[in-house]
Amino acid sequence: MAQASSEISSFRPRRRFFGYDRKATDDFLTHVSSLVEQAQEQLEQAEKELVGYREKERSIGEALLSVAKVADSIKHDARVEEEAIRRQTRNLEETVAATRSQLGTFLRETLDKLAELPEHLDPSEADAKGAEALDISTLTEELTSPVVRAVAQG
Repeated sequence: MAQASSEISSFRPRRRFFGYDRKATDDFLTHVSSLVEQAQEQLEQAEKELVGYREKERSIGEALLSVAKVADSIKHDARVEEEAIRRQTRNLEETVAATRSQLGTFLRETLDKLAELPEHLDPSEADAKGAEALDISTLTEELTSPVVRAVAQG
């Protein structure tokens, strides 16, 4: 396009007897008209491309905004879920601690009662329903295992 501009500015029609050379001037004007049309077409094409790029830019901006909103929503949901899990964890820890305490109390009371019983019960002393004699030493060993003692101690 710069070349066409210099062609136009440097054009000097040839002089003839009664004015300018009509054919050379008409040829030049045709050439200038062609260059102007080409420039106009290129301008229109560039404007169409610009509209396309602006539409893409707008779409990308909307997509980024949408992604940001979704990301914020996911973060919020994750925080809410985290808090719910923390509450549940605290509740479960409290329940486990209370259960462990109750079990420990129960085991200590049971061990104390077992310590008061004689080593073996006579089958004749069993209840009227035909229960078998209890082996208190075996039961005591089971109740005093390391696991049971750990639970009983809390």
